[in-house]
Amino acid sequence: MSSLSLPGEEKATDHQVFTTNFFENDTEFQKMIMRTTVRFNDRLDPEMLRSSLSELVQLPTWRKFAGRFSLNSEGRVQIITPHTLPDDYVLVDYRHVDCTHRNIGDHEAVAKLPENLKESSVHHTWGQESSLFRPDDFTATSTHSYIADSRPPLLLYVTTFRDGTMMSLIWPHVLFDGAGLAAFLGAWSLVVNGKISQVPPILPDPMPKIMDEATMAKEQGQLPKFPVHKLLLIVVWMLWRTWTKPRNERRFVVLTKESVARLRHRAALGAPAGKESKISDGALITAWIAKTLAAADKDYTTSNIVCAANVRRSLPELQVLTGEYIQNLVASFFITLPQTIVQAPLLQLASFLRNETRERTSAASVRAYFRDRHEASLTSSKTNIYDPRTAAHTVVLPVFVNNMASLCIAEQLDFGSAVVGTAQGKRTNRIGTPLYFRNSNAVWTEQKLNMASFAMQGRSEEGSYYLDACLPPRAYVLIEESLRVGEAL
Repeated sequence: MSSLSLPGEEKATDHQVFTTNFFENDTEFQKMIMRTTVRFNDRLDPEMLRSSLSELVQLPTWRKFAGRFSLNSEGRVQIITPHTLPDDYVLVDYRHVDCTHRNIGDHEAVAKLPENLKESSVHHTWGQESSLFRPDDFTATSTHSYIADSRPPLLLYVTTFRDGTMMSLIWPHVLFDGAGLAAFLGAWSLVVNGKISQVPPILPDPMPKIMDEATMAKEQGQLPKFPVHKLLLIVVWMLWRTWTKPRNERRFVVLTKESVARLRHRAALGAPAGKESKISDGALITAWIAKTLAAADKDYTTSNIVCAANVRRSLPELQVLTGEYIQNLVASFFITLPQTIVQAPLLQLASFLRNETRERTSAASVRAYFRDRHEASLTSSKTNIYDPRTAAHTVVLPVFVNNMASLCIAEQLDFGSAVVGTAQGKRTNRIGTPLYFRNSNAVWTEQKLNMASFAMQGRSEEGSYYLDACLPPRAYVLIEESLRVGEAL
């Protein structure tokens, strides 16, 4: 066994014990079982995918992913991996469905999705999930389901078609966040392509060091607080909308690089030369969606953008040269968009989002976030981090935004050595790389509250963004009109 200190590892005689920190042991994290579904326009060797994933989780610092969930004496979730794996030990839960007698586009769950990402478009799909995306018998709803069934943390589910492959990796969120997923998929790709020696080690959990820094810097950053009665008003308002308004609908939205360029050109109109170049694509797209949402539903004229930030980029103590933090290191934050900002020119709104994001992802703000989360975990209370400026408004509806495209998750995937057949016709992506992917909850459930959300899932090799959106029906009408006439894009 390697002498390297593993993330959250406790020493034991016959097995390794990987503990969860206060952040990962959060009840909400325990309930989140994720599914990363990837569409390839190549037929992949499913056995090679299974064997390479099994090889990865046997590497010295990667063995946590081959263990089994359990509870320690304090009731905290942990993962136990034997030092010596029995011959019949299941490293990865694996399922394969052979559909090589048909094309992937003929499957009813795929027929409404785009065959390529060459045109901006809206696709009416991603409703109730099909068995194409996960096994019918998969019903885990928390890490406690894994404990009860003694199941491996990772489930690999592969369906091969004549001209393509649909692959799902199902994993509990307690294992890692989006940035951790990107690093995990990158390491898996190295193994698939015979470069296992290049797989980086997993670094020890930095949370103790972060908390030490947070204690020393306690006066440097304070999280904003929000009146509890205002939170109750928001919940009541959302319940009323759920009962009286049309349900938000899920769509797959494609925005080509040409559409984003037109969006940037529109933002530049009337602005000082070069100013728009300092705005990221993510901020531009978020601003455009926020304006579209407000035009579609007046209740969103003032809204609260709820975002997640990868804090690996915020804290200097996490800047490393060798190794990966494959765990949960993400902070949530809120940005209030008052009516005056939503109705302002696009560039002004995008600039506002950029500046607010910078403020909320500063080192001081991130340390304050983790300090408050830790204090909340000791009292089993919820961390209240709503933007206090929201209190000035009667009702502010949340809009959940996740810019996963900034994590370059799809770019990490390269299964070229596992390709056994390719689709006919012109392609824009390299052989063995994804056409697109989607990260979502593993088990589909109806939203209890009628909340708006959109995630920039990824960016294709030709520069097209693809979004997983859940918006009011009217918003899609406006988006499609914009795409047709090219005015809003």
